[in-house]
Amino acid sequence: MRSRKASSPPLGAVQAGGLRRWWLDRSLRTKGLIVVAVPLIALLGITSANLLLQQDESSQRAVSVNAHALDSTAAQVLADVNGETGIRGYAETRDPTFLDPAPSC
Repeated sequence: MRSRKASSPPLGAVQAGGLRRWWLDRSLRTKGLIVVAVPLIALLGITSANLLLQQDESSQRAVSVNAHALDSTAAQVLADVNGETGIRGYAETRDPTFLDPAPSC
């Protein structure tokens, strides 16, 4: 009969058993700190990322609001210029077609 060689357990089993042994060897205080610290660190990371995104969104929103205000002001100036031009044309010619609203672009 052939003798059987003692084979070593698979690598994953040793690592899993090692992790289990490591966890069981820790004190209750250390286990509690680990259980609380890991989610707390994740929460802090997510919160800081959220704050950075909010700051970026706020600055982008300010740019958008300013662009909208500029567009509205430019449209009002254009309407005023068109109205003034129409009134001048009517004053010189007495032709009421000058008082019609300007066609949209």
